[in-house]
Amino acid sequence: MSIIINRNTGWNAWFLGIQIIVNGEKVNTIEENKSMEIDLDNQKALLKVQQFGIESKEIEVKDGDVLEIKSSWMYITMSIIILSVIIFSLIFLNGFKIETLDRNKE
Repeated sequence: MSIIINRNTGWNAWFLGIQIIVNGEKVNTIEENKSMEIDLDNQKALLKVQQFGIESKEIEVKDGDVLEIKSSWMYITMSIIILSVIIFSLIFLNGFKIETLDRNKE
């Protein structure tokens, strides 16, 4: 008894694996553009995925199901906002301040 999971999340955290959790236990990690077969102990199981503490909703899966992991519109939007803030900070904000502490007075 098994299911097949395909990951197609695009550029969002493509370099990090997504944890696959079946019945509350981590069973594996899937990378971007990969497929994986997960064995089930029973005909049905509860499955969710997680990355950086961000989780999907838990769904019920059955033997023979084929699943696809995609990024939600909210996750994509938040990623764009965070990336924009980081780029803005690097370009427009001074990260360091230099002061002269002691000048020899003549």
